[in-house]
Amino acid sequence: VGVSDDATHQAIGIYGKNIEVFGVTILNTNPDCGAWGYCLNFNANWSPIGDPSDPFGADELQSQANPPSYKPRQAHCQEKNMDDSPNNDFANCPTSYADGNSASFVKCMTWQMGQDGLNAGKYGTVEDSFVRVIDDAIKPWDSHGIYKNVTIWQLALGWPINFGWWNWNQPDVDTAVEDVHIIHNHNWQTSGGW
Repeated sequence: VGVSDDATHQAIGIYGKNIEVFGVTILNTNPDCGAWGYCLNFNANWSPIGDPSDPFGADELQSQANPPSYKPRQAHCQEKNMDDSPNNDFANCPTSYADGNSASFVKCMTWQMGQDGLNAGKYGTVEDSFVRVIDDAIKPWDSHGIYKNVTIWQLALGWPINFGWWNWNQPDVDTAVEDVHIIHNHNWQTSGGW
């Protein structure tokens, strides 16, 4: 089950394991939608488990403190919660490729600055897909992900492949990025002066 909401800034956010997305086209053209987020995100590495009494808003991630301070929100499928306390609940999280999520023949296109493409999540696979976004196209930030045969048309902001930034301190090992084809790279906003 996908969730579309303006709080977590994801067109489709999927939490769980053994989920397959096949042949979906995601177009985000709504100017009233959040100014940044993802097309498709499995077990978002920054999105906490929902709490109806205190809803999460992705703007919480924009803390200007150094180091940033976050509410003690329980993370989903990450070893640490958002405030760096230990997370001990992995009941609905993939533990191997056998129960990992997959997305294939996905087309993700956005027309708004700051909207990312695809995240496979831990033990997840994204393959045979097309991404045209105005921020990072794929973000292999989780361990044991596979990104294979992905075509990227990179627009003005972000990177075709973003391996991490910020103060990311979660384990990130054994991810494979293979046969990624970048047909255009217009990221003048991010790479100025390079």
